[in-house]
Amino acid sequence: MLTVAMAQGKMLFVSLGGDTDDEDLPPAGGTRCQGYYDVMGQWDPPFNCNAGVFLYCCGTCFYRFCCQFRQQRLDQNICSNYDTPIWANTGAAEESPSDHLKLSLTYLLGE
Repeated sequence: MLTVAMAQGKMLFVSLGGDTDDEDLPPAGGTRCQGYYDVMGQWDPPFNCNAGVFLYCCGTCFYRFCCQFRQQRLDQNICSNYDTPIWANTGAAEESPSDHLKLSLTYLLGE
């Protein structure tokens, strides 16, 4: 059996042999890289990989981009950087003990 996958008039791959499973075919419309927090704690919003042959979300959990080959795709299920990093939560400023200190000053003036 000969299988030819085409997208926008370009041949993506040719397969010779038996049955193909759906995983061998490029995804219709590409894939989606989920939004994530990068190494600087900045939120990178989700984006679609659907430009030409760049149909797969690839890279690392902290740096994602679209790539051409399914074998290089990122398994986004293993990533855990979808919530604000703990170190980026600065919280409320602590009050210093001197904020509660009352200071009294008395002057005695003589003749």
